[in-house]
Amino acid sequence: MVGLIEAFARRTVHGRLWRSLHEKDADRRTHDEHVAIWTALVARDPERARIRMANHLIGVEESLNRLPDDGDAPSALMAG
Repeated sequence: MVGLIEAFARRTVHGRLWRSLHEKDADRRTHDEHVAIWTALVARDPERARIRMANHLIGVEESLNRLPDDGDAPSALMAG
């Protein structure tokens, strides 16, 4: 599981940074989504956890699709 999370995190780091800098309250919304997933897992509610995770992943996908092309993004975000 840790390896899977790390693989996703590496692939989305620029997108997460861009979203954090350019979308109002993005960090809070992301945190709230993670808390909702965690709460469902702790409650041993797999259906709620699945729905919360699907909602989160759809949001991630949509935010990545809104990113500017590499040529439009600030060079500091493209380093690494």
